[in-house]
Amino acid sequence: MKEGLAALLELNTFLDYLGAGSQCIFNPFLARGLEIYTGTIYEIFLSDQSIKSSIGSGGRYDNAIGVLLGTNAPFPTVGISFGLDVIYTAMMASKKERTAKSNVDYDIIPLNTQKEALLLATTLSNQGYKVEFELSNKKSERHWIRQTKKKYLT
Repeated sequence: MKEGLAALLELNTFLDYLGAGSQCIFNPFLARGLEIYTGTIYEIFLSDQSIKSSIGSGGRYDNAIGVLLGTNAPFPTVGISFGLDVIYTAMMASKKERTAKSNVDYDIIPLNTQKEALLLATTLSNQGYKVEFELSNKKSERHWIRQTKKKYLT
């Protein structure tokens, strides 16, 4: 129970740091139908609540790969699935034209600054830039941003 509470508190610090805490609701009664989940589970809903079904869901399931391999060894695993039919319905209901750009504007690689780099990625994304974020958790004193025009910022 202590481990689960610590994980929940850590998740909450990331959400608050990114300014997303008010958009997330903790539901201790949320349950997934599979017994493979070993940690946090989640569901994603439209913020305008125009559709009541979730558009995505997933969670942590460290025991799934070991069971498939026949070893029962834990492998750190997180997954998500999206309901394409629900997303399609939401897109059609919104009646907004969507245009997609094919280029990424920024690649962000946090070097021992994961929270700060994640905040930067969120800020750039909120400003309309396409951002890729490296999750390998490299160690250093700063983070690097590569703009697609081959400029490097620190």
